[in-house]
Amino acid sequence: MSHVFGKIIQTAYVVRDIRAALGHWTEMMGVGPWFYRERVPLETFTYKGEPSDLEMSIALGYDGDMQFELIQQRNDAPSVYKDFLETFGEGQQHLGFQVDGLDAAIEKGKSLGYEMMQEGYIANSGPFVYMGLGDHPGTMVEFLTMPEVRRRNWELIKGWAQGWDGSDPIRTEIV
Repeated sequence: MSHVFGKIIQTAYVVRDIRAALGHWTEMMGVGPWFYRERVPLETFTYKGEPSDLEMSIALGYDGDMQFELIQQRNDAPSVYKDFLETFGEGQQHLGFQVDGLDAAIEKGKSLGYEMMQEGYIANSGPFVYMGLGDHPGTMVEFLTMPEVRRRNWELIKGWAQGWDGSDPIRTEIV
């Protein structure tokens, strides 16, 4: 448990080819099954305070209590994902922290020298905020609150992983 921002609930990787990454994580790492969203329904999105028309795909999978997220940006819109790929290539890009309130987490981040990098709202999921320490690698954090819809969906995805036998590794519907 982080004593700075709260509980780490996610580790996220930026990839160029999400389908190839899903194959690796499923076959080589044994993580899955995955909930895959070809097009994330962003209601709002800003990068460094400016609107951006980000298009992305994500996949969420679990190993125990840890959620793994794979992210593929689908266009050239400004984002931390694009920055990361251009600077470092594919890899682990951020840690997600479950927080009770975004405002308090943002203020705590600012008090430690973090800067607001991007934020948005995903339909049927909720808000998210990314903060970073300038160009310092490995320090990007995402703050996530747990509205009921996000909590319910993530608990369902996590439940898929319990006793998973390797079948049906990529799922596109939450039912």
